[in-house]
Amino acid sequence: MKSKNCLVRMAVLHALACATGLILATPGKASADPARFDIAAQPLPTALKSFAAQAKMQLLYRYDIVSHATASPVTGQLERHAALELLLRGTGLEAVYSNDTTATIRLYLLPLRALRLSRYWLWIIRLLSSLTRRHALLLLMSSSVLCP
Repeated sequence: MKSKNCLVRMAVLHALACATGLILATPGKASADPARFDIAAQPLPTALKSFAAQAKMQLLYRYDIVSHATASPVTGQLERHAALELLLRGTGLEAVYSNDTTATIRLYLLPLRALRLSRYWLWIIRLLSSLTRRHALLLLMSSSVLCP
């Protein structure tokens, strides 16, 4: 039983490491032409219009998807793609580039493996939050005894 629990833990840790590697291995998107940006935190549709004008880019998006979000402030001399990523930070949206001057703004899509992992961890968090403090301590103590 002890080795089985250790194997399960190792499998979960391996899966987490693989998912992290997949997310970090996403190719970077950088453009060579920096531009000057001065965009305050504001409703995202307004910020996207300002960004498009300052970056001299074409942005494609559905208004109903971006209308609920607030843009992060972007100021200074930055590469266009990096600036757009800053602008979208925390909105749940991402930019997908068709070329250097055209981007489509869409909902961020998690890879299927990461989605399955997040559901697994959400289940664990719910389980742990339902336990009393005493139960949680017993669980932690038993796991350290089973797999030191």
